[in-house]
Amino acid sequence: MAVNLLRHKVNALLFKRKMTNMNFFNKQPFGLYCFFLLSMLVFPVVIGNTQGGINFSYSTLESIKKQASEQKAFAFIHTTSGNCQTCERLAQNVYPDAKVGSLYNSNFLNFYIDVDRPEHINIANILNLGKESALLYFEPNGKLVKKAVNINTAEELIGSAQEVIHLQERNATNTEQLSLLNKKVQNGKATTKDLKEYIYLLRTYNYPYTNVLNFYLSLLSRNELEAADTKMFIYDFLDNVESNSIDYLLENIGQYKKDYGPALNDKLTIAIYNSLTMAIQQRDDILFERILKVLDKASLPRIEEQRYFIQAQYYEETKNFEAFGALTSKYLSSKGKDDNHLLLISAEKFFNYMNDRKSYTTALNWIENVIKIEGESYRSLLTKARLLRKLGNCSDAIEATNLAYQLAQRDNKDAEEAINLLFVLKNTNCN
Repeated sequence: MAVNLLRHKVNALLFKRKMTNMNFFNKQPFGLYCFFLLSMLVFPVVIGNTQGGINFSYSTLESIKKQASEQKAFAFIHTTSGNCQTCERLAQNVYPDAKVGSLYNSNFLNFYIDVDRPEHINIANILNLGKESALLYFEPNGKLVKKAVNINTAEELIGSAQEVIHLQERNATNTEQLSLLNKKVQNGKATTKDLKEYIYLLRTYNYPYTNVLNFYLSLLSRNELEAADTKMFIYDFLDNVESNSIDYLLENIGQYKKDYGPALNDKLTIAIYNSLTMAIQQRDDILFERILKVLDKASLPRIEEQRYFIQAQYYEETKNFEAFGALTSKYLSSKGKDDNHLLLISAEKFFNYMNDRKSYTTALNWIENVIKIEGESYRSLLTKARLLRKLGNCSDAIEATNLAYQLAQRDNKDAEEAINLLFVLKNTNCN
């Protein structure tokens, strides 16, 4: 019901606009970064209208991040799934609020995604999505800056957004201070106190700050690094594993866990996700290995699952299907063998990615296991038929396709894929 309600709230005012890729600046020398900053003191483009509640569109995560980058806009994502018990309450009681709509439509591209979809399974498991109504906030450069749960009121939702976009802090005084500090940094006259303030202001205005952060931390003594305010600073800026802040945190992970509790796990997970995105974009195997090392040291819950889905996402997105196949076969033979949803999606992916009989046979066994436990469904039968065709078993493939078609007819669902497959099976070579 929540999905249907949100589906009707479509924002028709999305217009496209190219932006400069902000990740470029984090790859440049520190001085060059400062040189460019003075000409960049502009705000992200605002999107949408301010009438009624939040205007949502349905999309996929990658498409959302692309739109946010093109339009230089923050993105807000409501995640939903078949297991979500709180989505309906938000859709009925919070999202329609006029004040909420005014703030979100003016400052965010607003979307909802179904994390049960195959393309989201890795990210859903990395970020632990699907069991509750989790809200995700992305910067225009694609960086995930916040995951919010347990939002129950309009006031809480408004406060969550304000924390992300720093609207109240983007004032004339801070704009002037940012320019003054930038000049001091350029001239080599900034103190450590100046640099710390500079980093906070860079974040407020959504500018890259990793290089500045690393430079600042390199100037601190051991005693300064262990001071309470520095630890708080490191925690506050834990949003990727590329910066040196993660190294200082991992050196004293026990104390940080004691000080910040479960919230630290969420911060670490977001940092890993952001760096994984960067590693995929750059096809950076070195950064990918650093992510796995951080994961091992971070003592996160569900570490076996996290490691699998992080690796699966990297191998899939970089088209290393041989590595993906070996990883998935090993994982599903032990840890994931009872996860029918994962078995089904993995079988579909093996059909799409792999080109050998052994892989197709393995995937067919997964599908048979799903059907044995959950019963036949249109989706499982269609996948079974496709795999049987790959293995040259035309008669059984036709039988499975016919069963899939009958289920679709019974449930009044679209059976186009089954019809097309049946035509191919009867009119062409089996494989």
